[in-house]
Amino acid sequence: MSQFRVSTPSLGYSAASITAALAEFDAHVSQVTAAVNGVVGNSWEGEASEAFSGGWTSWLQSAGMTRAALADIATRLHTAESSYEIVESQLNAQSRTSSIAGGDIRTGSGRSAS
Repeated sequence: MSQFRVSTPSLGYSAASITAALAEFDAHVSQVTAAVNGVVGNSWEGEASEAFSGGWTSWLQSAGMTRAALADIATRLHTAESSYEIVESQLNAQSRTSSIAGGDIRTGSGRSAS
């Protein structure tokens, strides 16, 4: 039987890290896109410009797919974190309830030893 351990807070930290990386990625793509758009078709024309433009469009599509995959991973990590928090909270509540309902473990009865 396989076992694994999950640190609930690490799921949130990982999701936040990916989300921050996506924001940085978006900023870089925007900067480069502005530079490309300023050159391609303006100061740079011809076959090479058109070929580059086609490659650039393809790259943007691939970058978009990569971005979507990373965003999905971040969302799933956040969802997992929330799910684990709920389960942990329920287990803690059940544990407290069991301790109260079970009485004094030392005596094995519902009453404390006097």
